[in-house]
Amino acid sequence: MIEPDATLNAIKQAANELTLILGGTQVVLVALIAWLGKIWAERILENDRRKNRVFLEELQNSLLNDRERTNQTLTTQLDQSRFLFEKTISRLSENQKLISEKRLTAIETLWKSIIELRELTAGNVLIDLIREHEQELFRTTKVLNEQIKNISLPDLTKNFLKITSELQANRIYIPEIIWQFYNSYKTILLTPQIQLKIVLESKSTKPLVPWYKEESFRIIIEAVLDDDEVKEFDSLSINQISWMQGRIEAKILALVREYLDNESGLDSSTKTTLILGEANHRVEETVMQIEHNLSHSA
Repeated sequence: MIEPDATLNAIKQAANELTLILGGTQVVLVALIAWLGKIWAERILENDRRKNRVFLEELQNSLLNDRERTNQTLTTQLDQSRFLFEKTISRLSENQKLISEKRLTAIETLWKSIIELRELTAGNVLIDLIREHEQELFRTTKVLNEQIKNISLPDLTKNFLKITSELQANRIYIPEIIWQFYNSYKTILLTPQIQLKIVLESKSTKPLVPWYKEESFRIIIEAVLDDDEVKEFDSLSINQISWMQGRIEAKILALVREYLDNESGLDSSTKTTLILGEANHRVEETVMQIEHNLSHSA
């Protein structure tokens, strides 16, 4: 028979051993779980790293491909722009060369007309040699009177109003300022003979007035010349037409030189251009009226 105390002690000892056994197992389980957690965490981290490396490689390749495509696009666009630029410059050069040639042709045509005017107005030498106080000699001196009678008024008006087809075709390439100087040149050379011829044929008894005293001529003279040149002109007693002829030709040549040297052309919006334009227009209207009267009286 077992004693109660012995049984109790056995139970206590078994309970203690069981507690030790269970406690040790819990520690092992905790350690095992920690180890497994570490392994899993490392695997998960490594997997994330691998995914990140793949993503970064794909992103890098994508960026490299995008940059290469962008560079190719930019290179293509640059080549196209360079081609268009070179083509535009080439066209501009060709157009500029063509315009320069047309300008030169227009000026040559204009100067040809100036030379023709010189030849047509050889009779101005008679007017040029008569002083202001000697104007009545055209009436009283038979030789002078006969010379004036031999001048054809219809031819004078026709030559004044004539613009050759060649000159008209090139008119667009002649700046307005040069054109008005040319018209002034024509007015100075041709209209003194026209006016003198009309006065003498009208049998009028009113005193003859030198051409340079007429208002329209005076406006042109003061617009074409500077102040010093006007004073020099007013000091002349003879050769006024020849003097003006030389001055206007020199000024036309100076304008032509500037025009041909300047790609942008000449500024024709000047006061001189406007004044000459109005004065020359009035003279032209007068000559047109004279020609109209001649054609109706013929």
